[in-house]
Amino acid sequence: MMTKNRTVIIISHIEDLDGLVSAALVKKYLLQQNYSPSCINIRLTTYPNLPNEIRALSNRSDTFILYILDLGLNYEILSEIEKNFPKKTDPMIQTHVYFDHHEFPNYPRSIEQILNNFFNIIVNPSRYKAIEKEASNSLSDITRKCTADLIYETYPLLKSSFWDQLVYYAHLMDFKSDNMTINCDIAQNLNQYISFYQNDEKKIYDLLDCMNDPISWKIFLQQLPKAMISIKKWYSDQISLISKSKIQSKFLGYSVIAAWADLRSGEITSNLRLLYPEVDLILGLSVREKYLNIRTSKDFAHRLAEFFGGGGHKDRAGFSLPSKWENVVQKYSSDLLFPSIILEDFLQQCTSILRTDG
Repeated sequence: MMTKNRTVIIISHIEDLDGLVSAALVKKYLLQQNYSPSCINIRLTTYPNLPNEIRALSNRSDTFILYILDLGLNYEILSEIEKNFPKKTDPMIQTHVYFDHHEFPNYPRSIEQILNNFFNIIVNPSRYKAIEKEASNSLSDITRKCTADLIYETYPLLKSSFWDQLVYYAHLMDFKSDNMTINCDIAQNLNQYISFYQNDEKKIYDLLDCMNDPISWKIFLQQLPKAMISIKKWYSDQISLISKSKIQSKFLGYSVIAAWADLRSGEITSNLRLLYPEVDLILGLSVREKYLNIRTSKDFAHRLAEFFGGGGHKDRAGFSLPSKWENVVQKYSSDLLFPSIILEDFLQQCTSILRTDG
């Protein structure tokens, strides 16, 4: 079979196991389709940096195939797509593919209409469309699948015991919440490893490379326990900081709790949910990410996040810190307790949403 040399760009989420496994799955699928490894370019990124990645695409002069994986949409990203994204009818583009499991945000115009202008294939809980021959037509309960689940079912040729395990780990860690205890040491260790090395891109890319080679993956898992000695100490200190930094409040009948640490923001709220399952509204601020994650007992977390230009799921979502909050974080970074000024400002700005859903 002739080798395919067209450039493929894969943009995926760097901050969790789902984003990494999703990128590894698509790369494996492309290799099965006889694409040259040298033509597959993976860019792992964060939500705040995704608009920069989109702008960079508009400056390319070569033809390419594009995949965007596990990166939910928000107002800024949609705006950048409309301003800078090459349309799917552009002769420079062969195929645009979007795999993601986050709900589409509320937007003045139809998200479907916007995305239809740019993507040939869209797989998302808000709208399922797959036009490739290999696509599965039996994506059951799509709203409870992570992005790796969606890719794995869409491309059944990937099926193997090796990928079964990796997709299972991605799913397990992506949906850990609401009193769920993870009884899988490998999945937990991988999650903590990614969190610890979030600012070391080489470590994350090396981990991604291992996922595409069963032998390298086996060696990595053999070496992981040694690496976890220092990581677990750091992680344990961060968990302690979550408990010590928390502040609690009541607002419009809601019980509210907020904490901060250097962990990923979703890790902070996940741990708070386990400790305080009865709380209505949980906020976790990652000092390192400059990102705030929201978990709610009712399905309106995404609406709160969208108010600040973010997005996510109905019960868990997030957004990049506004500049005025970044200044507060910098000013009070040596303090133990979560800055009450941020909590008060958040609640006041979200009053209308909280009253509507209360």
